[in-house]
Amino acid sequence: MRGEHAQMRQLLSAAAAALAEHDADDYAGTAETLLIIMQQHNVKEENVFHPMCDQRLADQLEALLPELQKQLAEHESTST
Repeated sequence: MRGEHAQMRQLLSAAAAALAEHDADDYAGTAETLLIIMQQHNVKEENVFHPMCDQRLADQLEALLPELQKQLAEHESTST
């Protein structure tokens, strides 16, 4: 999955380069490839990675939840 993240970053860079060069065809092809990879990747995360995390972290929920809520509140206050 980390390899897919790297591949997506490369595609984003390629899309940015295509935009800078005003190459609509290259941009469209790169964007379509990125979309397909992201859709497939999200399915893997939702069906494999997230359930695995839920299972592995269930016994740590009470310890982790307050810190996660704190980080979320800090993020929300800085993004508005």
